[in-house]
Amino acid sequence: MKKRSKKPAASETTKTEANQYDKVFKEALRASLPAMLTDILKMPAGVFEPVHIEIQRTIERKADFMGRLTAEGEPETIVQLEVQTGDDYKMAHRLHFYSGLILLQYPDSEIEQVVLYLGQEKPTMPTRLQRKNFDFRFRLVWIKEIPYQEFLRTGKPELALMGILADYGDWSAELVMEAVVTELRRLAPQKSDRELYLQQLHILSNLHNLQQTFYSIMQNISEIIDERKDPYFQRGEKIGMEKGMEKGMEKAVERILLRYPHFSNEEVADIFQVSVDRVAAIRKALVEKPA
Repeated sequence: MKKRSKKPAASETTKTEANQYDKVFKEALRASLPAMLTDILKMPAGVFEPVHIEIQRTIERKADFMGRLTAEGEPETIVQLEVQTGDDYKMAHRLHFYSGLILLQYPDSEIEQVVLYLGQEKPTMPTRLQRKNFDFRFRLVWIKEIPYQEFLRTGKPELALMGILADYGDWSAELVMEAVVTELRRLAPQKSDRELYLQQLHILSNLHNLQQTFYSIMQNISEIIDERKDPYFQRGEKIGMEKGMEKGMEKAVERILLRYPHFSNEEVADIFQVSVDRVAAIRKALVEKPA
C-alpha cells in the first residue's frame, strides 16, 4: 500500500514562512542598516559599527542586529534592533536579559533596544517589564505606522522594497506597489540587481497578502517599460540605459496622471520621488498632446 505523504502542520508552515520573511528582511537590512537607523528610526546620524557580545555564545538565540552608534554631540550608544513578524509576549524578558549582557561589556554606554514589527495587525506584546526593584522598557515600532514614502526617500533599494509593508495613507495598495517597483527599477538599473530586489519584494508581499497586487503591477510595469520592445532599452542605443530608465519613469508618471487626474502634482511627485516641476511638465505635455 502506498503511503500518503504527510502534510506539514499549519504551525510548521507558518513558522517556515516567517523564517523566509525574516531572512529576506534581515538580508536587506544588513546592506542598509545605517540608513534604517537614521532615516526610518530617526536616530542621530553617526557611525554605526557592529559589536559582538561574547556571552551571546552561551545563549540559544543571538540578537538580530547589534552595534555601537557614535554621533557628534551624543553619548556612545549600543543599539540592538530586533525584527519580528509575530507577537512575542516574552520579548521584554528577552531584551531585559540582553540589556544586562550589554551593560557587563559596555558599562559606560547608553542602550537603545528597538523591535521592528512587520505584522499586518497591530502588535500587542508588552513593552514594559516592572518588578519591585526595576522598571524596564523597550521601543516597539510597527512598520505600518511609518509612511511608505520615508522608505522610498532613503534612495536605498533594500529599504525601498520595505515600503509595501508600511503605512499607505490615502493611497491604494496598487499605487504603492507601483511606486515601489518603479523606484526599484530606478535604483537598480542592472538587470541582475533588479531581479534580486523584485524577488525579495515578491516574498515580502506575501507577508501582507499582496501577491496578486504584485503580479498585477509587474504586468502593468512590463507593459509600460518592456525591455524587449522599448527602443530606449535596446543595446547599442545612443541614448543609453540611464536615459532609458528616465523615459520609463516618465511613462509611469503619465500613466498615473491619466488614471488619476485628480491627483495633485505634489502627490504624484511624492509617489515617484521626482520633482514637482517635472510632473507639472509631463501633465502639461499630456494636456497639449493632440487627441
